[in-house]
Amino acid sequence: MNDPGAGLADDLGALDFAYLTTSGRITGVAHEIEIWFALDGGTVYLLSGGGDRSDWVRNLMVSPSVTLRIGDVKVPTRARVVAAGT
Repeated sequence: MNDPGAGLADDLGALDFAYLTTSGRITGVAHEIEIWFALDGGTVYLLSGGGDRSDWVRNLMVSPSVTLRIGDVKVPTRARVVAAGT
């Protein structure tokens, strides 16, 4: 996730999970998942063990407008897939 905003304080990085809401690529219905994350400055990284086989990754590739919630902070943002080695 690119720069989800200044509202994500460093102490949020100590939390175990983030919650990502994507729009279903076929239905358009909102889907929320619980996922481990890493916070680096204003960038949140989510790891997909299944690569682009994961539904949430496929959803954001079609519609990159997502909502990210960490703790009590909920931010609408745009997601993108980071290529390996970059």
